Amino acid sequence: EVLYGDKALDGDGPLSELVTSRIDISAQLRLKGYVKVFVETQTAQAFVCHMLSSDTVIDLKREIKIASGITEEYQDLTYNGLEMADENSLRACFGDGHLDHYAVFLSHGDFLRVEVDGGASGKATVYVKNSDTVVSLKTKLHLEGGRHKDARVLYHNGKEMKDGESLRLFNPNGDFVIRLTMKLQMMHVNLHDVADNKIFAITLPKTSS
Repeated sequence: EVLYGDKALDGDGPLSELVTSRIDISAQLRLKGYVKVFVETQTAQAFVCHMLSSDTVIDLKREIKIASGITEEYQDLTYNGLEMADENSLRACFGDGHLDHYAVFLSHGDFLRVEVDGGASGKATVYVKNSDTVVSLKTKLHLEGGRHKDARVLYHNGKEMKDGESLRLFNPNGDFVIRLTMKLQMMHVNLHDVADNKIFAITLPKTSS
């Protein structure tokens, strides 16, 4: 549907026969039933989702996950200051739907997704809070991966993270995702072969038995 102002332009003739002014023609293309949803995040990022007005809020959240990486359960969406319930349609949230674009605000609160690359030990993803400490993150990694928390050393941008430090220190902008690397604490062991009177030096993770 092609519009000139708020008026639909119908017919097969040239545009010059349908409008009186050529200077301020601002015809726009609008797909029936579709709306543009402008999403602004709590970290001042923005993107656009193209949705059907009959789609639900949870459908919108799935699109937001693709665009931002924020999973649905951690998304809080508001429109004009009102919370958007998952089961509601976008048409119900946006009212009479006379516009073809709407702006919503996306918040993920204090939640944080931590992606940890442990090299040979594998990768892990856990969800914590920005206000949590490094040691609480290690505890959660221990529960997820089955390794002892004290055997882990975590690094952010090459800097070792101390147990008592808040994760907020490494995520001052409040982003939803931070990426860390992990190393096992190692120990050096000397084995004495009494029979041959030789000493062998080996290095093992502290979790070794």
